[in-house]
Amino acid sequence: MHDTNFPPTKRAYTFCTKTREYLGELEAYLSPLEGTYPLPSNATFVEPGSNPGPLKARRLAQDGSTWEAVDDFRYIMLWDTKTALPVPNTLALGNMLPPGITCITPPTYSSQDCKCAAWDEGQGAWVAAPDYSRYPLWVKATAERAPSLPAGVELPDTLTTLPPPTSDHADAVWNEATSTWMLVSYDAPP
Repeated sequence: MHDTNFPPTKRAYTFCTKTREYLGELEAYLSPLEGTYPLPSNATFVEPGSNPGPLKARRLAQDGSTWEAVDDFRYIMLWDTKTALPVPNTLALGNMLPPGITCITPPTYSSQDCKCAAWDEGQGAWVAAPDYSRYPLWVKATAERAPSLPAGVELPDTLTTLPPPTSDHADAVWNEATSTWMLVSYDAPP
């Protein structure tokens, strides 16, 4: 006869047989004939410890003796740090983020902001960068249209986003004091 001082159940921990990822708890029931707690093949009595935190998961070590904290970037949005555009997430449990990819969502800016999101590698964060690439620009000295600037380039003092007024009898002249265009009349040629 077996010792009956064993509790009727014992806590066990399940894992995915493919990834060895922690899935949850189960109660293992005492087998009265054998005096053991039989487990399915995807369960262990090794305690997983506390939750490893965000973007981490618990995975049973290959030898089954302990749980390890591994990176877990599955099922989240990923962003290209050069373009601030989303990229497909094909990462598996334990994969680290590839270079040039982040899970930090870039900020968005309105069209009036003249800014774009730029990745600062040193800070590991998105920062606001100037972006006049989508805006028409004018040369203050001539009131002529200027070539577009690439994103990330500050607007030089010689350019403006404010379009000059047009007139058949006056020239548009930039007024630096008021940061606006003025129309200056000129005499029509004879």
